[in-house]
Amino acid sequence: MLRHHTRGTQGHNTIISFFSNCLKLFSDGCKLSGISVGKWIIEDISAYKLGVDYCETLKRLFTNFSNKDKTDLIIFIDDLANNSHDLSHFIFYFSFNGASHKEAFVGDFHYQYPKKEQVESDILKRRMKWMIEQFVAYRIKYPLTILIIRDGVSEGQYQMILNEELNAMRTACQEVANQQNLKNWPPKFAVVIATKRNSARFFNRLDSNISNVKPLTVIDRDITRVNINEAYIVSANAFQGTAQAVCYQLLRNEIGFKAMDEVEALLLALSSHHQICKIPISLPEPVYQADKWSKRGNEMWKEYG
Repeated sequence: MLRHHTRGTQGHNTIISFFSNCLKLFSDGCKLSGISVGKWIIEDISAYKLGVDYCETLKRLFTNFSNKDKTDLIIFIDDLANNSHDLSHFIFYFSFNGASHKEAFVGDFHYQYPKKEQVESDILKRRMKWMIEQFVAYRIKYPLTILIIRDGVSEGQYQMILNEELNAMRTACQEVANQQNLKNWPPKFAVVIATKRNSARFFNRLDSNISNVKPLTVIDRDITRVNINEAYIVSANAFQGTAQAVCYQLLRNEIGFKAMDEVEALLLALSSHHQICKIPISLPEPVYQADKWSKRGNEMWKEYG
């Protein structure tokens, strides 16, 4: 079944309307004052207006949780790739919301030995500690929930993700708790698998006309498997060719997502968070950013490796 998500509430729409009025006043004021303001500035400000504040989405999603502090999440992306013909290295890259601004994403990459289909535990623990350190430095508190969005794995590797990589991150958190003498801190995790390269294609058919589905379309019934929480999301508008859906699967849910709808809303919010673009992109912002870290890692290896 196709569902088109309608984002926002009445209060959120009021804020958007207020922002639109402020933007118009700003533009008109510049014209009256004779100030030359480039069109790109107005469009850039519009991007913030039209974008989705995922932090507000989280607050709305988790209002029924027993602990209101569970709205804080670290969004963590990791993958293994080698975009060149050089098989001497693999790259582990990630992006997370640990910057000074709570909605901004930062990241990094790490090299490891090739021909391994998983992130090495020692590297993962070291990087996990660093991400927690960055998060605490700017939030002045430890995250109670951690959402992991993992990319670049096949179904045969799901148990490896849960048994080895997730356990490595748990161990890192426990070691931090022991070092800082934290009691009752071990965070809760949720694990989502994102599969960008899949064979699923969706379209609308009206009589003899076939067209792409609308942006922000979610398919989570009828064709999805019943033995796993699964959804296909087409968040962007395909300007050419057939829109490609990204498949998301919720493997572990300790955080307490009450339904797949909540996961879908969060992922759609993140897809609208690319601030240099005023329309939703095809991937959640941290996934998109992590891909850029991969390219940078490969370029640096070619130059200095």
